[in-house]
Amino acid sequence: MSQGSSASSVSRKNYHSIMAASQFIGTTSVNVGLRFSKCSKTKGKRCQFWEWDDDLLDPRIADLISSLKCEKVALKHENIVLQMKVAELENILEMLHEEDDND
Repeated sequence: MSQGSSASSVSRKNYHSIMAASQFIGTTSVNVGLRFSKCSKTKGKRCQFWEWDDDLLDPRIADLISSLKCEKVALKHENIVLQMKVAELENILEMLHEEDDND
């Protein structure tokens, strides 16, 4: 098994004729976006089945995907901060309108 691979489950496929394997997508910088399958049994009952479903990516492509994912996370955070600022400004504007109405 790949060292440090983290993944998110996406689907299942059959292996050893009768068993079901879960398919995952690698999220480490080295294995980003690559699909792999492993035994779907619970820890302790799990067999050693594990295999790549995709060919390895060119390192430059893997770096690009990894940096784009980081940029996406940063943009999501920036979006949240900007939404909070907009909400704050809308509250200030509402308070100013209320003051004008009271005059």
